Amino acid sequence: MSTGINQLILVRMKIIKKILFIFLFALINVAPIKAQSGFSQMAFDELNHRRQAAELSALIRDPNLDLSAAAHAHYIVANASLVTEGHLEAAGKKGYSGITPDQRMRKFGYSSSASSENFSMISFPLGSISTANLINAPYHRESQLGAYQDAGVGMSTQLAPKGSINPMQYVYVINFGNKSAIKSNANSLFVYPIQNQKNVIADWVVNESPNPLPDMNGKRVGYPISIATAPGNKLEVQSFVLISPDQTISEARLITTNVQSQKKLESYAFLIPIKPLAYNSEYQAQVMGTLNGVNFSKKWNFTTLEKSPLQLLPSANSLSRLSKSELFVRITGGTANEYTIYSVRLSFNVEGPLEKSGMSLYSIEYPSPDSIKLIRNATPCTYPISDCELVVSGRDSSGDEVSLELPVY
Repeated sequence: MSTGINQLILVRMKIIKKILFIFLFALINVAPIKAQSGFSQMAFDELNHRRQAAELSALIRDPNLDLSAAAHAHYIVANASLVTEGHLEAAGKKGYSGITPDQRMRKFGYSSSASSENFSMISFPLGSISTANLINAPYHRESQLGAYQDAGVGMSTQLAPKGSINPMQYVYVINFGNKSAIKSNANSLFVYPIQNQKNVIADWVVNESPNPLPDMNGKRVGYPISIATAPGNKLEVQSFVLISPDQTISEARLITTNVQSQKKLESYAFLIPIKPLAYNSEYQAQVMGTLNGVNFSKKWNFTTLEKSPLQLLPSANSLSRLSKSELFVRITGGTANEYTIYSVRLSFNVEGPLEKSGMSLYSIEYPSPDSIKLIRNATPCTYPISDCELVVSGRDSSGDEVSLELPVY
């Protein structure tokens, strides 16, 4: 009898310990989580927007998954572990809450029949960018557009290296889970881009870790195409091809394993065209294989975007002389992918002696990858300088460049 009582006490103590751990973590991190909740919500909303566009069910935001994701985001920043440890944590290090994503989720009270974790670091305070980037990256798309029921998002910030576009970096972690098993059948296949999707971007710059094309790192290839089923199902792809508008088979690589670990992707496969896709063109993807041992054959079409000229669009034609006035410049067109406004320089004529202090005509903020905000400082564009002009330059994923000249009064 005493043995049973002791076991009951031990079980209760473990439960109390877990509750205290979750409570203390939430208490310690309530300020940063509150301050960052807007950015995290943006990431979650963009994720569901993409899922619904792909005809997948929306994810339910789970507070325990929020906590596990936030814990790992803080651990990454505290230990600079983004590259060295990735999804793992080491006991004894600052902010440790579990070795694996699944252990961390369980630590915070979420028990899952299937789980996954994504993370990314970006230079802009926009959670939607992190989600969009992860969906374009084929290995991470498996989670983003997977058959999960719940998700949680956490974010932490750190100082960016000197010389970076923005002074801060934003680390996002997304945890996915299923509280119950998802039953499926041989017809439960979902693809991306989806059937008849329009304006699909034509390219992808190989920059994912793990890298599906290590021999082409940093190079521009075609947009990845994928087919998937629910976690727990077994997908065997025997043939996966992309038919070009001229009815030829596009050169591409079929990926059915994790290239880094060589572990087979049980419920997912993707195809990466070696060359960027043609603009304003209809492609057909064709896949043959088995799902849970049942043969299937699937075909679907999608159309790439129509290329427009790469251009820089200002919110006004000049930067006013009024102190603190603002002007936005946005880059559009081109590939609609991997935009970078990489340079803003001041052009002027010198009419006499010039002091460095006379150069402080403007400051810059980068609210997003495709836009900048120019803010007028108090220094006037008057003698000994004249004809003050800002030259803004940008590029897209193809490397095409564009410049814009803006007078500064």
